[in-house]
Amino acid sequence: MLSICGEIKALKLGKEIHGQVLKKDLGSIPFVCSEIVRFYGSCGDMGKVVMAFGMIPVKGLMTWTAIIESYGCNSRYGEAVDLFYEMIRCGFLPNQFTFNAILRVCEQAGFAEEACKVLDLMIKRYKVEVTEEHYSSIIRLLTSCGRTDEAENLRRLMSCS
Repeated sequence: MLSICGEIKALKLGKEIHGQVLKKDLGSIPFVCSEIVRFYGSCGDMGKVVMAFGMIPVKGLMTWTAIIESYGCNSRYGEAVDLFYEMIRCGFLPNQFTFNAILRVCEQAGFAEEACKVLDLMIKRYKVEVTEEHYSSIIRLLTSCGRTDEAENLRRLMSCS
């Protein structure tokens, strides 16, 4: 329900749902917490994003991914990247969803160098399977930044895997 409220920017209804979540003491459920953060991010209320994230007693990978996405969808790309590395420093291991989120941020921001670093982390450090979506995102980014040779090399690598 919150994701729909976020999509249609129904801030008032989403706040009412958030109130019910708090009233019914559902705020410790990771999926619910993540959806609240995403909802406020989708509505552009970064103050509420920060507040909702701060109120989460035990943060998990889902909530970290949600705040990274929220910063990204509000064009706060550098902060989203900083949060990604803060998440790692806090001991969380990024998964496919987290990598999708940070690569989307890099693509939107034009952070080609950062996207290549993230790809390197995926492969070498975290051994996460690189999907076609990951490759495509980086290829589009490299191409849009005029780094066509690197994009072509990555395209070839993608076709081999």
